[in-house]
Amino acid sequence: MAVNLQKIDQKQEQAIVALLETSTVAQAAKRAGISGRTLLRWKKQDDFQAAFRAARRKLLSQAIARLQQETGEAVKTLHAVMKGKFPANAKVAAARLILDWALKGAEIEDLEERMKELEDRFERIERKSSISRS
Repeated sequence: MAVNLQKIDQKQEQAIVALLETSTVAQAAKRAGISGRTLLRWKKQDDFQAAFRAARRKLLSQAIARLQQETGEAVKTLHAVMKGKFPANAKVAAARLILDWALKGAEIEDLEERMKELEDRFERIERKSSISRS
């Protein structure tokens, strides 16, 4: 995984990857070939923190994409439980999950639409503002 932020050097990039792949600062420092003290010092630097957040966000985004690829199969499984010869509590749990996820999906789509409208409105205001200053 490449962080690709110009404000950190290659060793810091290695440390970020190590932080994401290990469970402790000591393990990450060892894997990156630096001292724990150096890594702790870097963790306090704004550029390092920004690069770490960007790398973590990218990793999380990739994980979410993989989960989303499996949603169709998950819905089929829940549907099979809901319709199959399973105990009533399993059927209710499956039905509840399907309904909850459907509602959350609708909420997310609604929020995305509202955000887009706000972004468009803000952009129009910005354009008007820059035209009137000219």
